[in-house]
Amino acid sequence: AAGAGARDRARRTPFAAALPVPMGTSAEPALPGIQDLRAECRGSVDSVSSTRTLGRPAEAAQSPGRDRARSRQLTPVERRYFALLREAERISTSAEGLEQDAVELSRRTQSALQDRGDGDEEAVGLVLKLEGSAAKLKGMRSRMREIEGDVIRCLRENPDLATQEPPEELVVGFSDTPDDHHTYQMDPLLGAATPSHGHWVPEVFPPSPQPRQEEAEEEDAEVARCMGGRLLHLEVGTASLPTVDCILVEPMGKLLDPEGFASSGLVIILHGMPACEEISKEWTEVMKMTRLLDGGLTVLMPLILAPDPSVEPDDLRAMTVRAMEALGHSSCIVFGKAWGGPWAAEIAAMAEDPDSGLRDKVVALVVFAPSHVQQDIAVRAMQLPTFLTWASDDQESDFEGNSPAWIAGLRLSPPPTLWAMVQEGGHYLPTVLEREASSLWGREVGLALSFFVMACHVRRAVSKHRSLAAGAIEVPQEIHRLCGELPDFLSERLGQGTKTPAALALEQLAQQVGAREALDNLDRVVNAWLASNLAEPQRTPATQEARQADPAQGGGGGGFVPSGFAKE
Repeated sequence: AAGAGARDRARRTPFAAALPVPMGTSAEPALPGIQDLRAECRGSVDSVSSTRTLGRPAEAAQSPGRDRARSRQLTPVERRYFALLREAERISTSAEGLEQDAVELSRRTQSALQDRGDGDEEAVGLVLKLEGSAAKLKGMRSRMREIEGDVIRCLRENPDLATQEPPEELVVGFSDTPDDHHTYQMDPLLGAATPSHGHWVPEVFPPSPQPRQEEAEEEDAEVARCMGGRLLHLEVGTASLPTVDCILVEPMGKLLDPEGFASSGLVIILHGMPACEEISKEWTEVMKMTRLLDGGLTVLMPLILAPDPSVEPDDLRAMTVRAMEALGHSSCIVFGKAWGGPWAAEIAAMAEDPDSGLRDKVVALVVFAPSHVQQDIAVRAMQLPTFLTWASDDQESDFEGNSPAWIAGLRLSPPPTLWAMVQEGGHYLPTVLEREASSLWGREVGLALSFFVMACHVRRAVSKHRSLAAGAIEVPQEIHRLCGELPDFLSERLGQGTKTPAALALEQLAQQVGAREALDNLDRVVNAWLASNLAEPQRTPATQEARQADPAQGGGGGGFVPSGFAKE
């Protein structure tokens, strides 16, 4: 079909009209060079710049100098400004090469059309390539216009940028402590290696603060890079688990603005497998499908192999506490898959122990096809908000042999307790997460899991910001990001329109009644939604119908499981 369309266009369209407009013609403005762009932008803010020089020492006003900011951290405006300039320079360079290629393509296309006619397959292919080049050049022009507008806005905010040269090093870090910031020569905006979860990361990561990263196995480090993360060496300090290497994946905002960006929460993933390509692919897809990074969450994956009888509950406790301390978080959600499921349950079960160091610090438990666990541990662990899913065709973690203790925990668990048994998916999580489940109100398992994680973190984040000033109207950034991943129908419960995004609805409410009261309302809405097991308006899931049909089987908290963990 594409070939036929190209042949038809080749017959109907004068050849010159099919060519991309040359970059220097009057029909379409050329992509400006980087120096031209900066000169134009300087002129657009001359009036602002002149007012800023008033009150300066005479020598400073006359000779502003060229500061490369080598010895100081870049401000967000500076970081954005220099990133835009670098992007503009890259686009200009790419456009020059693309234009040269287009000229050569046009010559070959014209020759092919004249010699062999418009029905020739080579001519059709050349026409398609030429159209692709034209589309790319058009996109580059559009992006350059956007960059010019953004640069002008940066210069209006800080006119002194017009006299500064880009820094030799762009400061990017992974810690809120300035001493832990690391630098590297390459701007991450230019050296982007984008993993499948969609958040770009630098091709070269700074070294971990711990010196032993250089000794880590190259395979582990490569898996971390493929996931868009880095290898972190965590000092646990117990006798049987003195240290553990972890894969750390942080949201893009943390790379762009390590000082100003506040992570929305921490997710610790335990799967009991060695770092390998299969693990990288699976969990990168899980992060994408559940939008963990989009919500601003930090993901930590300890590389502990299972089953390992030497790993004691105290090791897991110490590891969790140390991870939160090292990454600056006061709470976490624990994920466990297969052999990692019992470990995740051990951590969750300690959340009520005042002497564990985890009291009220584990927000929720998420388990996928977990291995067998002691029933008392499952029951205690699932007093927390819990999400459990399994595939009936899972051959690696068999449901019949591993589920009894987990089902007992579900029967005695208070809401929110979400579960799904899907027909197909095996042991590969992305396949399981894309299935729909009636027990999750007909949602895809991955979407329901995303809502569950975001809602649990919202509830925790709101509790941290109880002390907002009475007159404040700004919503904390981490809560805003988390609400951006919640369904729009919650907006109506916040008193805003049904089609208003939840994050925007919260902002509007904060403008009306103040941030503190808006967060109180959000807390009530999210708590009620979690208590309903994330119910949707005017809908009843299979679990609720089953409870109504046979209420005697319901657990004390409503975490009823139909006989045989009814399959979807």
